[in-house]
Amino acid sequence: MYDPIHDRYTAVPSDDRPPSSPLKPKHEDGSEPDHNKRHSDESNPQHDEDAPSRHRRRRESPSRSVSPEQKRKRKRDFSPGEQPSRRTPEVKGEPSSASTDQRYRRPYDRNEGDNTRRDQQVDDQESKRLRRYEGDRDRARRLQGQNRDSMAGAYARRDGPPRNDRPNRPERRNSNHGRRSPPHFRYREPLPPPHIVVDQKNRDPDPERLPEPPKSPPRKFKRPTRYTQAEREAVHNQQQRQEVERERDAIGTAASRGVDDVVRSHYNAVPERGKEWRKTDSKIRGLRSFNNWVKSTLIQKFAANEDFQPGDRGNCLKVLDIGCGKGGDLYKWKSAPQSVELYVGADSADVSISQAKERFVKMGDEERRRNRGRPPRDRFHAEFFILDAWSEPADKIPLIRDVGFDLNVNNRWGGGGFDVVSLMFCMHYAFESEDKIKGMLRNVSGALRKGGRFIGTIPSSDKIFEGIQKTGPSFGNSLYKVSFPQTEASRTLPEDGTWRPAWGWKYSFFLEESVEDVPEYVVPWEAFRGLAYEFNLKLEYKRLFEDIWKDEKDDEILGPLSEKMGVKSRDGSGEMMVQGEEWEACKIYMGFCFRKI
Repeated sequence: MYDPIHDRYTAVPSDDRPPSSPLKPKHEDGSEPDHNKRHSDESNPQHDEDAPSRHRRRRESPSRSVSPEQKRKRKRDFSPGEQPSRRTPEVKGEPSSASTDQRYRRPYDRNEGDNTRRDQQVDDQESKRLRRYEGDRDRARRLQGQNRDSMAGAYARRDGPPRNDRPNRPERRNSNHGRRSPPHFRYREPLPPPHIVVDQKNRDPDPERLPEPPKSPPRKFKRPTRYTQAEREAVHNQQQRQEVERERDAIGTAASRGVDDVVRSHYNAVPERGKEWRKTDSKIRGLRSFNNWVKSTLIQKFAANEDFQPGDRGNCLKVLDIGCGKGGDLYKWKSAPQSVELYVGADSADVSISQAKERFVKMGDEERRRNRGRPPRDRFHAEFFILDAWSEPADKIPLIRDVGFDLNVNNRWGGGGFDVVSLMFCMHYAFESEDKIKGMLRNVSGALRKGGRFIGTIPSSDKIFEGIQKTGPSFGNSLYKVSFPQTEASRTLPEDGTWRPAWGWKYSFFLEESVEDVPEYVVPWEAFRGLAYEFNLKLEYKRLFEDIWKDEKDDEILGPLSEKMGVKSRDGSGEMMVQGEEWEACKIYMGFCFRKI
């Protein structure tokens, strides 16, 4: 039916009309509004507006059976002279009254009793639904309670006795503390099933209990022991003997493992921090800059051939760099006075070789970026290989064998194909034994052509001897330290500066940010020069680092290079930037150059 108050249609159940077909309001003259008419009514001329509706025809049809009860009811509800009216359901909650607008009322209206009975029927249906819902809820609660009671034994074995049955339980502070929560909180989630459900009839009346472990007796604190002077000296001597034994064991372990493995592992573990870090954040950036300047000085002085003329690009060098490390000298060789067409780097540390290859690739990318994609002007090419030059022959590398390698070192008229062989800060590792020294010199002499140069840097044996004379087996500062072990110091250290024998004088060397107590060996200079001469290598140049600085700081090429590398001040005063402990660490090194004869 239509609800005039809320301006909508509502469905109210009735006896003679289904709820899905509410009545629509009509005008006072009984005609329907135009918007309620079907479109087919205008277009269908056969449609009769006065024809009864489908429901009315069905209601008035004689075939419809009417029960005697319905007949009696109709007789009770209507007087003899009154015609039965069509049932008009009213809006729920609004009783029918005479003051109601007649436009929204049917021609015939029921009395108030029928409306009251209809409201009671609706209320009865709602109450039935409510009772059915409450019954389902109570049934679910009873089922949960039965499940909880059936599994109470399993929960008790799993969770222990209830809290209320525990002894020495304090009394509750108020009576409201033990009240149970409402059902919608108590039954929101089902209880978790126990891992084992045991029926009451199958439960063990006397379960076996594991015996409790015995309690340890309380700890008794000892009173501090007071040692006498003799006992303290005995303990001190015992500690010294233990230190000597530990050092002896470490030496034995290193001997069985090999010093080369220790050195290789150390340099593989040194991280690559980058050029910017070495220039800004390094604690030894002055020492690094000065060492790089000395290496550049040796390359500028001895890399070029004797017949080289400036500007000659046809004659290029072939360089073998043993102990190349991470490729830190690539730019120095690229800036050599004579162009380098082939650079071969060899090192025993595989990680360092990988980092050197990456550095060479980056160097090529930077050069192409500077040249805007054009090919480089020079023919500099680099290859890197893993090689232990003290114990393995260099000709095992195919490229070195193709360039040229002479196995007959006693042939003064022969030789290899390299113009320069370089060993920077690494040759002292070969002085562990005589075999390693000769293996290193055999590789150097076999790779060099006649007239080729052998350049390098090593710690000076004379400077090491001076340090021992001043402070004993250990000397240095906070940046570097040279320490001879006690087992090595037990050997008679040279008193006149002559190291006999010429190999095996091991010490531990520490350099901040670079070397962490790695074993190194003294290089007795005179013994080394004599061994080199046996392999057709004649000494041409030998200077300490401090003497190289004095000789070359005012050179027209090396002087400005020192300012560019941060060794000398750029204000024109010529002041050296490396001072203090860094300069003290630099002075223990020396540079050399041999020529193949």
